[in-house]
Amino acid sequence: MGLERTHFGATVILGSAMRPVTTSLRDGTPVLIRPLTTADAPAVQQALAELSPESRYRRFLMDIARFTPEQLRYLTQVDGIDHLALGMAVLTGDPPPKPISIARCIRDPAEPTLAEVAASVADAWQGRGAGALILRELAKWSWEQGIRRWNGTTLAENAPAQRLLEGIGTPRVRRSAGTGVLELEYELHSPPVLTPNPNP
Repeated sequence: MGLERTHFGATVILGSAMRPVTTSLRDGTPVLIRPLTTADAPAVQQALAELSPESRYRRFLMDIARFTPEQLRYLTQVDGIDHLALGMAVLTGDPPPKPISIARCIRDPAEPTLAEVAASVADAWQGRGAGALILRELAKWSWEQGIRRWNGTTLAENAPAQRLLEGIGTPRVRRSAGTGVLELEYELHSPPVLTPNPNP
């Protein structure tokens, strides 16, 4: 059972588990989207290795080749309330499923309806709809947890990321955060109600 919290007069149930979603990319490739757990640390490390230096720089605004153990703990020990993180894996080929995308948002403690969002897609799978799918599911889960706005920083030249976010929410803030870097904020579109996980 989740924890009740009230945001602007609306009571939401926090900590309710997101139900894993099986769907497909635009080309029909079947994928699984589910919350990350501590057991996913090796997959998260591998996902970083699957990114080119350019993609790593776009995601982290620096070229990071490998996560430290402390970083991996932070990225995988998520609570499903203030730190939401999803992974996407391809379901074709030999098991285990191949991870291709990760998306997360972290609630601002000073503004509980605001969360910082970030996502990445393995280079070989970019341009096939993976980013839009995983962000859509993250937006649904965010909404269920009382989050109504996302913010983040991105390279001004990263038009694909900005288009993805514009499909999820309405742009509210766009300002410079340094040379070639933008700070963005989006008001999330109201999503369909998530189906509660029958086996939390």
